[in-house]
Amino acid sequence: MSEGNAHEVGDGSLTRPGDPGQRRDDQDPRDDLVEQDATAHGLRRAMANFATGVTIVTCHVDGVHYAMTCNSFTSISLDPPLVMVSASQKGRFHEHFLASDTWAVSVLAKGQGDVARHFANSARDRRRQFETVPHRVSEHSGAPLIEGALAWLDCRTVQVVPAGDHTIVLGAVLGAEVLGAGVTAPLTYFRGGFVDVPDTM
Repeated sequence: MSEGNAHEVGDGSLTRPGDPGQRRDDQDPRDDLVEQDATAHGLRRAMANFATGVTIVTCHVDGVHYAMTCNSFTSISLDPPLVMVSASQKGRFHEHFLASDTWAVSVLAKGQGDVARHFANSARDRRRQFETVPHRVSEHSGAPLIEGALAWLDCRTVQVVPAGDHTIVLGAVLGAEVLGAGVTAPLTYFRGGFVDVPDTM
């Protein structure tokens, strides 16, 4: 999902081997990526068929808010409450993410594809990227929380694990809130694009 290889849409790191950056309708989701060996290429195409939810991961460092669109996010444990984010080491979000002890995750709802695309756009002005996105700042992490999301989580980094060209960040959940009043469906990522799940599901 981004301008690199996995885990961040549009910032120099995909959100997994199947990325939601912007592309032409007639363009294969993988055609805009640098050619790799056959195994990596096959993994990208295979994982593009694994539908996921879509999140915005945010942090606050030295007075600046940073964000990435991410679909490599999952819960790890209930006792203690732990979640995981995978971020590309080539992405510009990576260094800020590792520099911040606390961070937040907003689980996007149906209809928030524009928000996901905004934070996946590598050309966006990162110093002003939140000016057009409704949000509030978390009391726990100091990171932005996206308004209209289905859920918010505030986390504190407890472990960082290098994994190939990505870094796995394990976070202890400081707080979690279910939102999305009147919205029952999530935004998903499938085969290189954002897809709204019907409310009837």
